[in-house]
Amino acid sequence: MDILEARHLGTGKVLRERLNDLARQSLMDCRVVITQGIQSLGDAAMADILQAVQSFDAFTEDNDPDGEHDFGKITYESHDVFSKWDYYDLDFSMHSADPTDTTVTARVLTIMLAEEYWPVRRRMIWNRRLDFGLEGSGSVD
Repeated sequence: MDILEARHLGTGKVLRERLNDLARQSLMDCRVVITQGIQSLGDAAMADILQAVQSFDAFTEDNDPDGEHDFGKITYESHDVFSKWDYYDLDFSMHSADPTDTTVTARVLTIMLAEEYWPVRRRMIWNRRLDFGLEGSGSVD
């Protein structure tokens, strides 16, 4: 199935799920960003991780509450690895107005170590502040 065929199989969340699955499995019609953390594991690890992300299909209500298959988590050796979709306009200057419209959307799949994901890093930084007695008045969640 290609992108044009996927568009005829649904609308809204269903279409977004199918487009995400198709792009993730084929790595076509998208850009893939591999973070420094993943790169630091070496070429063989990157190839294994990329293959695992492509074949990931363990989406559940717990890890995919919106039903869009836009986020995944795998474990490679002792590393938790996240994959996350973002949707930009074709100039990559802002978010896409309609992620289900492939004529106006550039899909970007980022593959990263869990600790590179900003919400996780923010929590780690906050916990480090607490370890040093630097309590603040803000929240990290």
